[in-house]
Amino acid sequence: MRPDPAMTREPRGDRAVYPLMRALALLALAGLLGTAGCRSGTQSTAHEEPAPVRPTSPRHPHGGQQTVAPTAGQEPANFALRVYEPVFPGDHEFEGVGWNDIFSEPGESFEAYISGYRWGTAIRSVHIYPLGTPTKTLEKATRLMQEYLTIAFSSEVIVQDPLDPPTGAYNSHFDQYDANTVLNGMMFNDDIDRIHHLDVAVTETDMYAGRLNFVFGYADYVNHVGIISLARLGGRKDSSLFARRLLKLVRHEIGHMYGMAHCTHGSCVMRGANSRAEADSTPLSFCPSCAAKLAYRLGDDGKERNKELEAFYRKHFADFLEARLLGPVVRGD
Repeated sequence: MRPDPAMTREPRGDRAVYPLMRALALLALAGLLGTAGCRSGTQSTAHEEPAPVRPTSPRHPHGGQQTVAPTAGQEPANFALRVYEPVFPGDHEFEGVGWNDIFSEPGESFEAYISGYRWGTAIRSVHIYPLGTPTKTLEKATRLMQEYLTIAFSSEVIVQDPLDPPTGAYNSHFDQYDANTVLNGMMFNDDIDRIHHLDVAVTETDMYAGRLNFVFGYADYVNHVGIISLARLGGRKDSSLFARRLLKLVRHEIGHMYGMAHCTHGSCVMRGANSRAEADSTPLSFCPSCAAKLAYRLGDDGKERNKELEAFYRKHFADFLEARLLGPVVRGD
């Protein structure tokens, strides 16, 4: 994510720990550079092809140019469409310094979203691109993403042929991809249709972006391209944990690609996270306000989508839900 907010800033395990003052200085510098959110650029609509140039506008904490209303995380009382997703909780409660403690994001109300999102009708098609040579882990991850995103965004989801990494994207010194270079390569790739599809690359290689020593994911609000990395998700010995982390990450990123800012609601997948531990504490669900944002963009009431989400959760995460909720599934109010 632009350094996507949803899950950036967990230090590399194989690097020396920064002294406290240096770490604080880097965080302050990152904040000044606008490193909290997905990349933003010139706004466009579904009927206009974005100019093939690298965005040069400042990066905003929320991405895009939304107006933030004072009622963060709440939809207007007189709004008829109230959508409550099946609740999918985080793995645990989080205690410590979190994303909002550092970036103090005000959140984004439903009203602010619909007044600030001016990029046309939402796209109902997602293309997933394995980046580089596919592995069994990557193939399994893309199949799960395909099944989930088809339901979660009521979209057609297609796994495409592998995408060659753009020239200059790989940094051999750190064994990482430069996420900016990957996204710019996707923007200039004539084989990628960014007008009719949301395009997400998936890699097992670690990534960094700008001054951030790593990012889980990175997305461009305007040009409908994004990338996620499996490298730091962990949980390889716990397939359910790995799946939960993967689906949270990709849903958060695509939420940004639909123009959603970070949410300050305590139970929302669009909430920012400052570490993997904090990301684990976030749910897989949208809060009612963000669910209403998606329903508004897709032009539906979300009811059928919510039924299918509940069935998906029963199928893949029944044991987890039993343990967390003392019941096979949870439901919205």
